[in-house]
Parts: sequence; C-alpha cells; structure tokens
Amino acid sequence: QLVELLQERGHTGAAMAHLEEATARTEDDPRAFFLLAQMLYDQQRYPEAARLVAKAIELDAHIAHAHLLQGRIAQAEGDSELALRAFYSALAEDPHDPQARFQLGKQLFLRGSSEQAAPLFRRLIEEDQACSPEGGEAWWLLGQCYARQERWSEAAQAMAAGIELRQASANDWRELAQTQFRAGELQAARSSLLLALKLNPQDEQARTLQQE
Repeated sequence: QLVELLQERGHTGAAMAHLEEATARTEDDPRAFFLLAQMLYDQQRYPEAARLVAKAIELDAHIAHAHLLQGRIAQAEGDSELALRAFYSALAEDPHDPQARFQLGKQLFLRGSSEQAAPLFRRLIEEDQACSPEGGEAWWLLGQCYARQERWSEAAQAMAAGIELRQASANDWRELAQTQFRAGELQAARSSLLLALKLNPQDEQARTLQQE
C-alpha cells in the first residue's frame, strides 16, 4: 500500500527504494519482487526486470500478472518463445484477463498461427469490447487473421470495426481498402482509399489502387 501511495503521488524513486529494501530484507515476498520488476520494466531496464519477475514467479507461480509481465519483458527483449509460454501461463492463471488473452493472441498472430489467434480475439471482443483498451486492436488483428485465411468479407468487417477504435495511419486505411476490394465492397473501399490519400497523398500503392 505504501508503494502504491508513493507512486500515485509521483514519488517513483522513493517507491523503488522501498521495494529494493524490502527485497533485500526478505527473499520470500513475491509481490515485492513483482512490483519492483514492473517499475524496472516501465523504465526499460529489461534484464533487471526479467530477473526479478522470474524470482517472483519462482516464489509464487500463481500470480497471473507476473506471468503477463514476464511475457512483455520477453517481447521487449525479442524472446518470442518465452513470451509465448508466459502468456499461456498468464491466461491459465486468469482465464478472464483480457490483457492476457490479447497478448497471447497477438504473439500467436506474429508467429503466423492465425487459426489459433482468431478465437482469442473473438472471445476478447465478445466479452470485453466495452471496456478493454485492446478492443480496437483486437478487431483489427482478427481481421488480419481472416485476411490470411482469405475470408475477405469477415476480414473487411472486422478491420472496419477496428479502424474506428484505433489511431489509424494511411497504411491502415489502404490495407482496409485492399481487403474491401477483395470482399467486393467497392464503395467502402473507395471511401477508405480517399482517407488513406488524405493522410498521405504520396502513397503510390493507394494511388495505383485508386486507378484500378
């Protein structure tokens, strides 16, 4: 509670000092190791954070957020295998955690496992779309999964839903337009192209697509 109070008041250094003292004083408090690891992760001190979160999990393997943090650190360090295992563990410990579901789905998607990722995104959308900050990205990645499977109508629908909930780039609008063309949604595709070109008038791919 003291650590959380210090963080709320912006005293990050004092909070870290308190946690460092706690972990030095006793080596059997997984929460202290986890909280310190989280703060180090926020400062991009990944090797130190990785060591401490591993210690927290060693002390208590049932802390879902510790597994989630371990996965995020592994992602930052480019260790996709550890990230995947950690996100699986996080979801196993808390099957209703939207962040664990999203991160696992994203990791599977990045590995090319679209058929495994899609159900995770669908369930996240169905159960948590009203409050999850990952909602827009989940819609978008679900659409990407469908596109990889050449399910163009479903892909266009999911990507169109996702693009409204995220900060879309010109490339996003162009990609949506390409998917809508493949789905036969020509009017929607042209509208998406106009938005892509409005954001980036020099987008050659969008200009070529507009002329087709």
